[in-house]
Amino acid sequence: MQERLIQGETLRALGGLAGGAAHHLNNLLTIVVGRIQLLRRGAVDERAVRALAIVERAAKDGAEVVRRLQQFAGMRRAMPPRAVAVDDIVRDVLEMTRGRWQEGARAQGRRDPGRDPAGRGAAGRR
Repeated sequence: MQERLIQGETLRALGGLAGGAAHHLNNLLTIVVGRIQLLRRGAVDERAVRALAIVERAAKDGAEVVRRLQQFAGMRRAMPPRAVAVDDIVRDVLEMTRGRWQEGARAQGRRDPGRDPAGRGAAGRR
């Protein structure tokens, strides 16, 4: 009986580890695919476009492996809504798109750190 309990706990821990790794890999692959798509839009050399398509396909294949890991771990496909740090999202978007606007534009902005534009308070609070 105790051996079954230990085995169950071990499998539960393995599922949690697989789920955490899958979530992290999915985040990384999302960035990779996004960057590839941006590069493909600006590419003029047909060989570069084909090479980027191959890399994009490989990243999407990796995302499919992640999906199966998440299924194994019992994770739901969609994450429930949650508060996010808008500043972090804006910073990431600026970084991802910098190559498209850096030459001809300057990013400007200011924010009130105590104010959330959605009106819910600081990210993480409800």
